[in-house]
Amino acid sequence: MSEGEIPEIPEILGTEGAIDGWWAPRRDGMQLHHEDVNGTQRTISAGIGVDGDLVLSAQDLGRAPRAVWNRDEYEFWATVAPDQKDALLLALIADRFGGQGDAVDRFRDWLTAHGIPHEFHNWM
Repeated sequence: MSEGEIPEIPEILGTEGAIDGWWAPRRDGMQLHHEDVNGTQRTISAGIGVDGDLVLSAQDLGRAPRAVWNRDEYEFWATVAPDQKDALLLALIADRFGGQGDAVDRFRDWLTAHGIPHEFHNWM
């Protein structure tokens, strides 16, 4: 393959794992953002891959990928392996709730607002 040549993307059927690293199938996910700017639609999604990886992905459709690669679509993603999700979770909690004296209350409120079951415990 010559420099600048775009490899053929295989047709994907089902959700049985990635094919040559081209696709990150998910068993669960959500759309985080969608925008249409100057003829390019971008969608950002997050999900859990079939192997338990956390996947954050973007898809560009339209003008920008056509101008750069002569294709109507460009996708890219980052994954976090299952054994690293706890580290990610703790880092996100530190970013969101760190430095706040009422962090436990805010965390509980956030869990409730997002419909995430949780328990509260105390000791005196």
